[in-house]
Parts: sequence; C-alpha cells; structure tokens
Amino acid sequence: MNISTVTKLITTPLSERLVRAAMRMMRPIVRMFAPYMTINVFLDLCERVYIEQCDRMLKQPNLDPATRARISANIGYNTEAMKELIQTPAYFTDQDICIEGMILSTWLSENQFRDSNGEPAVLKVVGPGCTFQALVKRAAGKEVPVLDVLDILISRGNVERVYPDGVRLLSPYYEVLDEDEEPYIDIGSLAIANLTHTVLNNMANRSHPDRKRFQRQHWTTNLPIEKVPVLREKMTELLREQMKDSITLINNHEDPSVNGFNHVSIGVGYYMWEQGSEAETNWGDTQSHGKM
Repeated sequence: MNISTVTKLITTPLSERLVRAAMRMMRPIVRMFAPYMTINVFLDLCERVYIEQCDRMLKQPNLDPATRARISANIGYNTEAMKELIQTPAYFTDQDICIEGMILSTWLSENQFRDSNGEPAVLKVVGPGCTFQALVKRAAGKEVPVLDVLDILISRGNVERVYPDGVRLLSPYYEVLDEDEEPYIDIGSLAIANLTHTVLNNMANRSHPDRKRFQRQHWTTNLPIEKVPVLREKMTELLREQMKDSITLINNHEDPSVNGFNHVSIGVGYYMWEQGSEAETNWGDTQSHGKM
C-alpha cells in the first residue's frame, strides 16, 4: 500500500500528516534492515516493541488519563495476551533472521539433503531431485533466485563449488553482517533512538519551552551537483570543530564519582544528510528549502 492509497482512506488533514510522518520514519528503518532480515522477523519485532513500549507507558504513574485510554484502545490486546507476549523472550536463530540461514539449516537438518553417512550431501546446483535448487525452494520458496543465493553463500565462505556442477557445504553458520557493517548499524540505530527521545521530550513539553531540548535542521533542495563536494568538505570541518567544543563542554561538567540515581546521560549528535541525485534513492518524501 503506497501513501496515495492510504491518504484516500483518511478524512482529516492531521490524520494524513500522522500517517505520512509514520511512513517517513519507517522507510529508512526498513532500508536499514531489509537486506539482513526477513519480513516475518521484522514484523514480529515491530509487534513486540510496540506492545513493550505501550506497556511501559501504561505503567507510568504520571501518564494523563486521556493518553492512557488511547494507548489501551490502540493496543487491541487483552491484559493476559500482553503479559504473555512481554514475558516470552524474543529469540531468533540464523535460520529465522534471513533466508541464507534458512537454507543452511535445512541442508544440515533434513534427511533428503544428507549423504549415506548422515552428513550434508554435495548437491548438484540445478536440476531434478535433491539439488541446491530444490534446497532453496524447500527452505525459502520458489521465487528466491538460486544462483544469486549461491553467489552470496560462496562469498561468505559457507559453501564452495565442486567440479563439475556441484556445491559443498563448508559452514552452516551464516554471518548476516560484515564486521565493518556492524558498527554502522549499532551506532546509527543509537543515534536514531537518541534523536527520537529528544522529539518525544519536546512534544511532551510543548507548553513548557524551558524544558525543551535543542533540535534544529536546515537544508536546501537547490544545491547544484558540482558544489556538493566542496560543501561536504567545509560542512565536515565545521561539524568536527563543533563536536570538539561539545566534548570539552560535557567533560568539564561531568563527575565520574556520582552513583545511584543521582545522574543522567546527556549528549549531542552531529550528522549531515543528502537526498537525491547520486547521494541515494529517494525515499518517497519531499522537502522544501527551510529549517526546523
């Protein structure tokens, strides 16, 4: 369902803006995780986190009655079902998270893909019978491109080609992330979470300006491509200097001796973004020149 389909079902401008905001936030999150996990796992995590956070909000003693009632109605779960979901830990194996893990697990566990010694058999790549093609279809479905999956598993060191047209299992453990990808996922998700905390704080304190946290953006949609490299360089230099000043300011105020509940975490974040042309594929959002 695209946004044009969604908005036809909506009657008020504020409801439309709410849906647009939700989809705007979801798009980059999906782009971040879609290459690494199946939609079933992603949706399961979404449901778990939704229920978990609603449960936490409902337990807040200072939550206003109207918000409490809206959250309870929006969940649509009875208390026992909520409790069961929250108390059941989210546990996913490699075969749950991605199709490559599913394929390797099926190869390892199902008798039809084992040899006479009970070990994972060397399989022909394609053809009738117990082939790698049949394995992929069995584990992940007939729509999954067999040769593309094979190339991925070879590049990860999980399988190897065997002359003339076979494939052998080397390791059933599929590493869904490259080692140099993990820090970007980890640090990037933390930055997104911290920014969201600031947005939520400012929404909650919209009638109390003194309690708001600083949050600003500035952008243009009219930058000529030939000026992008120069602006990147100068903006990076500017942000690095500002970051140094912020680190010094925070270090001058922190006290390593505090303990218990008498302390908070506080910080700032810096980033520069680009959208369009050679920078990245458009996410379906449009922005005008301005600041917030």
